[in-house]
Amino acid sequence: MVLDAAMRNGAVLPMRFGVVAPDARTVRDQFLRAQAARLRDLLALVAGKVELVVKASWAEQSVFQEIVAANPEIRALRDAIVGRPEPDTRATRIALGQMVEADLRVRRDQDSRRILDVLAPLAHDVKNGKNETEMMVLNAAFLVGTRRQDAFDTAVDALREAFGQRLAFRSLGPLPPYSFVSMTLEVDR
Repeated sequence: MVLDAAMRNGAVLPMRFGVVAPDARTVRDQFLRAQAARLRDLLALVAGKVELVVKASWAEQSVFQEIVAANPEIRALRDAIVGRPEPDTRATRIALGQMVEADLRVRRDQDSRRILDVLAPLAHDVKNGKNETEMMVLNAAFLVGTRRQDAFDTAVDALREAFGQRLAFRSLGPLPPYSFVSMTLEVDR
């Protein structure tokens, strides 16, 4: 819509939604003129670039099967609690949970590094966001030149294929560079 059309016609600097100024003169005088140098720098930074977001999450069943298959101690603890009452196995369950959590951290670091090693070279900048769930491996925004967008999308598709059913990838974009530019319109009313 409007934002898509604006992005096709030039660089877009995202701003916080819902800012109100009393009139165009206030915007011109208190924001555009007062921030001209900064606005020029930011526009130069994002010119010809878009934000692409990649989120990758494990298939829960798959990653837990991998962990159990790879770690005999985890497998033994899991087997020790099967069919036994929770109160009788509380300490074992806690130990098992801690071991699985530690294994997930290692796997998350390895998998996210593998993804970033492929995608980061195609981007001008990368911002890692907070993982939204414990099964999320990566939540990252990439500032990508519009000319490299097809190569970036191809790389995401190759990662999707390489990880198979183990990881689900979600891509968002192209978006304005929300993660790379922070603008606020402060006006006197």
